Amino acid sequence: AVVSTQSTGGHIKPHIDSIKFCGSLVSGVSLLSEAVMRFRLDEKGYADVILPRRSLYVMKREIRYTYTHEILPNIAEVNGMPVYRGRRVTIMKRSNENC
Repeated sequence: AVVSTQSTGGHIKPHIDSIKFCGSLVSGVSLLSEAVMRFRLDEKGYADVILPRRSLYVMKREIRYTYTHEILPNIAEVNGMPVYRGRRVTIMKRSNENC
């Protein structure tokens, strides 16, 4: 498992985790603060998902291989409601431990 920390203003840029090194499954436990993860198929469309504090998320199959994902900056809006993010700690687990 990998533990990562983000400051209040931190974000993670859009990416797809390496299939070769990370395996077919990526999961994480989002701690300390809620966050917004954005999944994007192309430049025209995206889906924002709120990751509540102390939640588990799992990415596999199409969402794992086809969509980029990112963590938005500390102030984001989902369905017209603001989401304020503080310091975030995530424990990541991948099906291939070499990632």
